[in-house]
Amino acid sequence: MFILAAVLVAFFVSAEAEAARSCRSAGIVQKASRSFIAAARSGSEAAFERALRRHLAISRIALFALGRQARRLSAKDRRRYINLAARYIARQMAARSGAFRNARVEILRCRGNLVEGKVLPRGEIMRWRVKGSRIVDVNMSGVWLAMALRDHFRTLIRRKGGDVHAFLASLK
Repeated sequence: MFILAAVLVAFFVSAEAEAARSCRSAGIVQKASRSFIAAARSGSEAAFERALRRHLAISRIALFALGRQARRLSAKDRRRYINLAARYIARQMAARSGAFRNARVEILRCRGNLVEGKVLPRGEIMRWRVKGSRIVDVNMSGVWLAMALRDHFRTLIRRKGGDVHAFLASLK
């Protein structure tokens, strides 16, 4: 869970303006990073949730993370799950935001919808996938956010005996 939270928090640090001017996707990453670094400085779950909803394709990420279980939910439960997942992610990010309050990202490359950067001062490489005006996934230290979240949620569902509704209740 720590790696997942570290990926989530590190994803949202500031980006280089020069690279953002040359690539639309890098500009999207830069804009999102400003929101997330402000949230990290405040440590506020609400600030993280606002930034998540504004800059990420949160529905897409959350539904991917739930996997085939998502098809078993009614439309109402699916919306409830997406809201719970966003709050859960925001809570994890806020809990670990202190380590990233002063970090920044240097954009290294931008090719279409894939942006690559380096987290400073740590030097870790990150990659962001962008679709339209939203970030759809982020990779840090070889771990993609959506896959890490899916693995984590599968474990939580298993612990609830495969009961997706019990899992939803546990996200609160």
